[in-house]
Amino acid sequence: MTSPCQGTCGLWADSLDLCEMCSDYSFDQSVLDQCLQVASDVLYELSGRQWSGSCSDVVRPTARYVSSPGWLSLPNNLLLPLGEGFGGGFMIDGRTWDATCACNKTTRTGCNFISEITLGGYPVTEVTKVLVDGIELDPSEYRVDDYRYLVRLPDANGNQKGWPCCQNQLLPSTEVGTFEVTFTYGVPPPSPGVLAAATLACELAMSCTPSLQKDCRLPRKVTNVVRQGVSMVLLDPTAFFDEGKTGLYEVDLFLKTYNPDKARRRAVVVSPDIPRRVRRVGT
Repeated sequence: MTSPCQGTCGLWADSLDLCEMCSDYSFDQSVLDQCLQVASDVLYELSGRQWSGSCSDVVRPTARYVSSPGWLSLPNNLLLPLGEGFGGGFMIDGRTWDATCACNKTTRTGCNFISEITLGGYPVTEVTKVLVDGIELDPSEYRVDDYRYLVRLPDANGNQKGWPCCQNQLLPSTEVGTFEVTFTYGVPPPSPGVLAAATLACELAMSCTPSLQKDCRLPRKVTNVVRQGVSMVLLDPTAFFDEGKTGLYEVDLFLKTYNPDKARRRAVVVSPDIPRRVRRVGT
């Protein structure tokens, strides 16, 4: 079992993005890959967690439990109330619908209802596979709206189909009675972030290579240097870290530009009182 992702899902930069001054060195590829990952994770945190990179995920959507009274959303835009007398399930379109859980929501948009679900990742950039009852749906049968919602589209005859309400999580996704979605999400960093990550990774790789440590620009804990009769006083490197900086011009320029207030995470606004007025279709 793999561990859950604690930082970026994808690298901010790769070996092709390394600066010319760094490409002159022959780093061990494993060391370079590790430094690229470390640089991406560090800049992800220092930039306020704004760019996670490209993430991939496979999910098995499930319905929410609803205590009565409530409503059960069914295919073809049918709504049935939940309450006394609605225990057990219903057989509709050859499928049993459990009356103790609410289907993934059906939303009125304009003059009609549409069937949509959220996948747990934002923004959704691509849906690569949707399996219902072990059968892969054609991409023409669904779309992504607002970079968040997976929408079920009408069939060739214009009949609106809903997403499965409940599924058997104990069965593999290739079996009848299951529902699985494979998708990618996340935001890649801007070009200054790519340069910053490549620069930081290069310097980290130098610091891990004994023969190149003398060329590394990362600040070290030295405040007074005397060389050939010339005395230099350097800034305390801990001052950079206290300010959320690294001491590298390319990196700190990026952080100062894109996270000047040193926010720890991107701001969000959530209010149940603000309805959606527009919809970005097919995103």
